[in-house]
Amino acid sequence: MKDPTEDTQLAFYAALVTDDTLRAAYVNVGEKASGTQTVEQPAVVEARDALVAGIIEDFRRIGQGATLPPLGEGAVCDYCTARGLCRKDFWDEAAPPPGVEPIGGSTQ
Repeated sequence: MKDPTEDTQLAFYAALVTDDTLRAAYVNVGEKASGTQTVEQPAVVEARDALVAGIIEDFRRIGQGATLPPLGEGAVCDYCTARGLCRKDFWDEAAPPPGVEPIGGSTQ
């Protein structure tokens, strides 16, 4: 994992534990000659702390009236069958209150 903050699964599990000496890894159960491999996340505590800080900040901003950004990216949204779930179609209509920046920055 090049950037430990890109993957949140192990960080989320780590957030359930208060220990700062954690180890976490994915286990890829191989069905081919490559066999089973373990991919450790060496920065799981730092990723956990960044994830928790981000969640706290998001909730703070939601409490101030900020809207959530759509989850899709670019042209993929034109073909996605879950557009209603991510709020992409309604994003331009939902402006945050004055003085509150939308979560995720720009609305574009």
